[in-house]
Amino acid sequence: MSHNSNHYPFMMVAPVTQPELIGIINTLKNKNSSGYDTISNEIWRLGGHLISKPLYYIFNKWLSLAIF
Repeated sequence: MSHNSNHYPFMMVAPVTQPELIGIINTLKNKNSSGYDTISNEIWRLGGHLISKPLYYIFNKWLSLAIF
């Protein structure tokens, strides 16, 4: 079965809100180890409120442009 990119179903993704983003950051587990981004959850939780606005903009721009 061959796939043609013109036949994929349309997928709508709702934009992320800034309070949603802050809520997600606040639910991160308290741990000092880091992931692929080399930023620990502790740093995300401590600075999340400071970077939530730029992250909110970037995430929604990615979603609107479908660039990942």
